[in-house]
Order: sequence, then structure tokens, then C-alpha cells
Amino acid sequence: MQILSTKTIQILYILISLHFFYDGNAQNNTDCLSKYQLFKMQSSNIEEIRFFLNNENWSFNGAKINQSYNYFDYPINYNIVSWEKSSYNNVGNIILYNSNGKPNIIIYQSNSTCFNSLLNSFSTAKGKTIVNQDKLVTIFKDNGITIEFREYKNDYSSRQYSILVYNSNALFQELQILKEKDEALKKLAIERNKKIANIIAEGDLLFSSNNFYDAKIKYATALDLENNSDVQSKINLCEKAICQALISQGDSLYTINKYDEAINAYSKAKECSEFQISLTEKIKIAQKKITEIKINNLQIEADRNFNSKYFSLALDKYKTILQLDKLNIYAINKVNKINEIINILEKRRTQTFSYRNTNQDDYLNLKKILLNDINNRVIQFNDGFLNLSYKINFDTSGNNISKIENLETSLKEYTQAIESIISTANLNPSNESGFFLASQERISFDVKWSTTKSIFNSNSKGIVQVKGFDQNSELIENYINRQATKFGKYTIETKSKEANGKRFFTKSLVDFKTVGPEAIFLSMILPGMGTLKVTHGEKGWGRFTLFLLSSSLSIGSKIYSNSQYEKYLSATNPTTIDKLYINANLSNKISLVSASISGSLYFYDILWVLSKGIKNIKRSSTLRNSLKKGPIVIQNDILTWE
Repeated sequence: MQILSTKTIQILYILISLHFFYDGNAQNNTDCLSKYQLFKMQSSNIEEIRFFLNNENWSFNGAKINQSYNYFDYPINYNIVSWEKSSYNNVGNIILYNSNGKPNIIIYQSNSTCFNSLLNSFSTAKGKTIVNQDKLVTIFKDNGITIEFREYKNDYSSRQYSILVYNSNALFQELQILKEKDEALKKLAIERNKKIANIIAEGDLLFSSNNFYDAKIKYATALDLENNSDVQSKINLCEKAICQALISQGDSLYTINKYDEAINAYSKAKECSEFQISLTEKIKIAQKKITEIKINNLQIEADRNFNSKYFSLALDKYKTILQLDKLNIYAINKVNKINEIINILEKRRTQTFSYRNTNQDDYLNLKKILLNDINNRVIQFNDGFLNLSYKINFDTSGNNISKIENLETSLKEYTQAIESIISTANLNPSNESGFFLASQERISFDVKWSTTKSIFNSNSKGIVQVKGFDQNSELIENYINRQATKFGKYTIETKSKEANGKRFFTKSLVDFKTVGPEAIFLSMILPGMGTLKVTHGEKGWGRFTLFLLSSSLSIGSKIYSNSQYEKYLSATNPTTIDKLYINANLSNKISLVSASISGSLYFYDILWVLSKGIKNIKRSSTLRNSLKKGPIVIQNDILTWE
């Protein structure tokens, strides 16, 4: 038996399909589909319909899967395949709705000719006409098949005429099922809406009671049942209220110093709050407080270890503080202090420290006490010497093992006094951070002193050192020149001191003498001499010269007058007698006048010197009264230690 080829089989299938769609009562207009063809298409499979339409020159116009179709007031899902005739304006479109297990629905959108031709083919059948606002519908039923002729208002398109062919029984059952489902859905919707309303009401009640968490859960349940913007707004309000409650809770916890719990509340609030920056700052402040508490606790523990001299443990704690706060000044200073102590303890084992550096105040105080004592003794004694070497010495137990290494002095009983003098200094042992240090320092003092006197005369010619020798006579002269009573005799006492190779001087005025009224005795002896004395040579030479001249002239004239008078008595010649008489008389008068001048000058000089002497005493009274209280210091170099 010969097997047919695939192509032959396809041709046969086409022929059979074509024969299937044709009957003996075909329409005269071959471009129009017949009633029989529409009925066949309603009950045929998609492949048969495709073969038929392709053979009739219908063009495939696309296909869509699972499309919702609402021709019968309920959405029904079908796959849609459409064709169009090339001469579309003359014929129309074929739209096929098909689905597995469902009869086909055919929509034939035709021109008026084909529409009317088909409508006339049902003239013997009883139809039903329905007039709507936008269309005219004529319905025929034939063996369970319904044909609807729909004529729409003329919109000048091929869609004005549509013919629907469908299985009304099957479609009715499907629509009935859809109606029942729709009713069930409506009932469910009513129940769901009622349930949602109840849930929202419960949420509102919880919200009004500030139970925002449970209210949010209720609203979220309602939102799961129905996506509603109002419910979402309520959820947003809950979240905002929850955030505000968390922030308030955090603030309250912060107030009672529960910083960890406050941070937890703030962190939760950050997840829903719009105040991110503010919450971040609150968290930072709370974290800072936690850090401060940690630092404070660490510091207390570290200080306790430090005070107990557990330096290694204290150092670890202070370093932990610096890990939390690298700029903590207290911890930095303590770390430095501990490192310093550790360094000291290391040096303390082998090193002897300088007492001058470790106990500067004590060291300087001892030197001050020794210097004050020595200065007092130098003042007390005119001459002397002292050679002292004192070694300050403390051991690591704080014991004072200081001693005098050398003592040579001219001062009596100083050996017994020095220990008492040094003890007044109250030397403290060297101590660093609570640890005694071995320390030493040597105080050496070699001093000697002597006292000399010198006398300076100050008169109108200047200042002259008449006794002794002073290396700094210029200092004395400057002092004398500053006095109100410049002229006089100044006795200066100079104490020369040498300490550790350095020279010091103390100069004092110990006596002062000026010329007073006693100078009149000189004037009594010889006028002018007293004046020279009370004026320290400034005045008197004129009086002295005038007195000598007047006295000499008076005496000479008297002697000459006496000699002339004797010659006058013995003369015999009248001429000679007259001449001698005149000479004797004139000389006598000159003698009397000169004697009168000398006498006046004599008494005047005595009175003037008396007055000047009294003035000298008065002008020098301040200086002399000061000397009564003691020497007047002109220069005083205090012994010092370099």
C-alpha cells in the first residue's frame, strides 16, 4: 500500500475543510460570509477556521491571549484572533474568541450589503428586536445558537454593522457562574469592608488610648485586606506617635542617667523619625555621658591604684582612659607622672641626687640662716674668720645623716652654736612622688673680715683724707658733699670682708666734728683765727691781716710818737720843737685811730665767730643726733653666696 506524502495530506485536509464550510445554498456575493459559514466557524477549531479564511483571502490581523471581554456585561476571558479582508471597506473583519472547553464566539464586522444579506437569510425565523440609545439589536436563536445583528449609529466606519454568533446555552451557564461569583465576591466585599471597618475602629480606639504599637498592627491588618490611603495615613500617624513616644522615652531615660537605654530608644526612633540630625546629636550626647562615666570610674580606680603605689595597674587604667578620650589632660598628666616615677625608681637604685635641685627651698633657707648669722657676727666683731664646710646628706629611707666636715673660726663657742643654727632650717628629706631619694649637697663658706678707721677733713679747699687709707674714697667724698653741714671732720669705719674669694665692704660714719663757739678763744688770741676756724678756712684772712696791720700801725705810731715827744722835751730850737711836737701829736693820733680799729675788729671777730660757731652746731645737729643712735651706714655689702 502506497503511503501518501505530507504535502498530499495537507492538500486533502484543506479540501475537506473547504468542503466543510460550503453548502449548496451559498450566497451570490462571494465576499460575504454566509449564515452556514458563521455557524461552522462558531463550532470549528482554530485550524479549520484559519484554513478556510486563508483560502478566502482573509488576512491574519493578530492574536492576543487571555483577554478580558465584556460584551455581555460580565468580563469573560478568551484568546482573540482576528482577520481582515483586503478590501476592508467592502467586506469587514472577523474576530474569533476561543478558549479551551468553551464554544467559539464569532464577531463579524461587515458592510451593509453583507449585513443585510445575512439578516434577510433569517427572515423565516422569529427574531427579537431591541432598540437602544446607541444601537439597534436583532436577535435570532437557532438550535441553541444565538445570532445578534447589531447596527450602531453611523460613524462612517465598518464597525457600524456587527454580527455576533455564540452558543447562548454555554454562554448563559458561564455568565451565571460569573454572576454567582460576582455576588459571592460582593458579599465577601461587604463582609470584608465590615471587617476592615471594625479593625480600623479598634485601631482608632487603641490610638486614642496611646497604644500606638497595637493600633499600628490593627491598621496594618486592615491595609493587608484593602490598600487604602486613609488607613496608610493612620499607620503613618501611629509611626510618628511611636517615634515621638520613643524620643520622649529616651529623654526620660537620659534624665535619670540610664544612657544605654536612652540610646536604644533614640536608635529605634531613628528608624521612623524625620528628625535624624536631632536624634543623632542626642545619641552622641548620651554616648558622651556613657564615656564620661566610664572615664570617671576608670579614673577612680586608677587613682586608687596610684595612691596605693600600684603604678603598673594605674598606668593601664589611665591609658584606657586615653583610648576613650585621647585629649584627657588629667590622664595625660598621670601617665607622664607614672613614667616619671618609674624613671625615678630606676634612678633611685643607683643615683644620688642634688639636694639643691630636689629641695631648693630648704637648701636656700639653710643658706639664708647661715648667712644671716654670719652677717650678724661680722657686725658684732671687728675682726675674725670662719671656714665652714657642711655636707647635707639624706639616704633613701629619708634619714638625715648630714654633718659638719670642717669648721675653723675665731668666734668663741661657735662650734656648739652651729648645730643649733643649722637645726632651725628644718631640712626635709628629698622626696619625689612619695619616694625618698638619696641626696647630697655641700655648703662651703670661707669668710674673714677686719675693721679700719680713716678720717676725712672737709673744708673750703676740699676733702682731704688725713688718717688711714680708704680704697673707695670717692664714695666717702660723695657722701660728705650730700650733707647739709658739709665742712667738718668725718671719722669713717670700714669693715672689709672676703667670702669665698669675693670682697664685700661696710662703711659707716662713726664720728663727726665741726667748729662751734669755742673758736672764740682763737679770736681772743688773734682776731681772724677764729673766723678761719669756724669757716674752715673760707673766711678770716682779711680780718687777720687788717688786725695785724692796724695793731702794728698803732704800736709803731705810739712808739714813734713817744720818741718824737721825748725829743720834743729836750729840744731847744723853736723850729725843731714845733716840728717834733707836730710829729709826736700826729703819730699819737694815728696810734689811737689804729688802736681803735684793732679793738673794734677784735671784739667784732669774737662776736662773729661766736655766732657762726652756734650756727655750725645747729646745722649739724641732725647728723650729730643720728650718730648718737649709732654709726651711719654709708655702704653695706651683705655677704652672699654665689
